[in-house]
Amino acid sequence: MDNKDKAEKYSLRRATLVGNYYTSRLRWQIMFYPLISLLFFAMSMVANSLGSELIGMTLTGFLQYLVIFGPIVFAIRRNDVMEATIPASSAEKSTFMAVYCLIILPVLALAPCEIATQLVYGKSILAADLSSDTNLSALELNTTIFTICSLLQIIFGASICMWVVTAARKSPVMKGILFTIAANFVIGMAVGIVVAVNVVKTTLNSPRLHRMPNINYEALGETMNSVYTWLIPLLSILIIFAIWRTFRAMSKR
Repeated sequence: MDNKDKAEKYSLRRATLVGNYYTSRLRWQIMFYPLISLLFFAMSMVANSLGSELIGMTLTGFLQYLVIFGPIVFAIRRNDVMEATIPASSAEKSTFMAVYCLIILPVLALAPCEIATQLVYGKSILAADLSSDTNLSALELNTTIFTICSLLQIIFGASICMWVVTAARKSPVMKGILFTIAANFVIGMAVGIVVAVNVVKTTLNSPRLHRMPNINYEALGETMNSVYTWLIPLLSILIIFAIWRTFRAMSKR
């Protein structure tokens, strides 16, 4: 094997060193995401102490958008000509981008708040807390499945944003935002429709049309657990597809 072939071999070390080029753009995320995460936890704790658990959950829920739209940082001050001079292959550049967007960003934005929430309340920010509502608490959602699915939904959004930002030639920031919102909307609508159809079939009991139907929350919980179970492999496949498209897009730049 000659030197040229060796130079073209994939190098994980070069993929890691790609970060040196993006340091100036990524520094603010690395510095401020953990601080923002803890700030939102503090605000959530104040809301919980005032008896507004729903507001507290909403505040910590906002952290997911730091991850989902985080890849937009690669579109800011993007210079394809300069990026082409980076001494790394497109696969190595894509590896760094995928690891940063889908692993490092979730850790930076979610881990501080997650750890603090676990220590103070003994629960996860990714799992829905339905105990405050008598009816909803009867859903008996599988916490593990719901938590995994919630995390995959966040990573799915980030992977779509990463793909669009990488592939877009013009207006990558705007397209990254719009396509990511659209993709999450489609997934949300699909889940909502499936659950709604099953609710109509199995959990509604309305003897008279003018009366409010009674919901069988136990059956509804089983339906939601089933939906989230098949959503996990679906989201995993879509994430892998988005990563593959990112690699393809990087190879064409």
